[in-house]
Amino acid sequence: MSLLPPDPDPSPRADILAQTRPGRPNSRLERPVLRIAVMLILALVLGWLAQAAWSRPALGFDVGPLLWLHAHATPLLNQTMLTLTTLSDPPEMAALLALALLALGWKRLFAQAAALFLIAGGAEALDLLLKELFHRSRPALWTTLIPEDGYSFPSGHAMFTAVLLGAALVWCWNTRWRLAVLLVGGAFTVLVGFSRVYIGVHFPSDILAAWCLAALWIVLLLPLAGRWFQPRLQP
Repeated sequence: MSLLPPDPDPSPRADILAQTRPGRPNSRLERPVLRIAVMLILALVLGWLAQAAWSRPALGFDVGPLLWLHAHATPLLNQTMLTLTTLSDPPEMAALLALALLALGWKRLFAQAAALFLIAGGAEALDLLLKELFHRSRPALWTTLIPEDGYSFPSGHAMFTAVLLGAALVWCWNTRWRLAVLLVGGAFTVLVGFSRVYIGVHFPSDILAAWCLAALWIVLLLPLAGRWFQPRLQP
């Protein structure tokens, strides 16, 4: 029989700090080998899409879905897709990011605000850089519901929504909100990407490349973002 008193029940705060202290990765993706493997897979897919976008206007699976969606367009779908794409326009996403930064600043979570700004700002810079590098023209198969200028590869709407989803998942990974954020944010991200193809302003490969690039960016910054975000989480 042990004469030592029983250990007190650890508090949720202590559990979270134990999971996030240096040397103990708080998610599998923070394990170097797995993280490198995921990054390599994403880079290979992104490289294939980039090579195709560089060498020819569209991949084999790019034009068919666009024509099929246009042939099955309805007024209700048109309005729904326009609403989704408007919600993910740069002004709306910038306002959402600004609100998140203000909320973090109000809570005096300055390191977390800096991490979010780095993730979002870096993603936007990557998108603009790649658009200028590839100079891929947008689809011109019909008169689209909304006018769009600029280049097509990768999709800025799809990339920014995916990056914000990734940042939100890093933020709440050790909380009860993880599944809700994954389901709601994931559905919104997929629907935004679909809306860009439905409207006819992006090829499907533009959307896939944007999602791959967003995932690669989040995984690349995961050690930094996880270190800054996770210790402040509450269950």
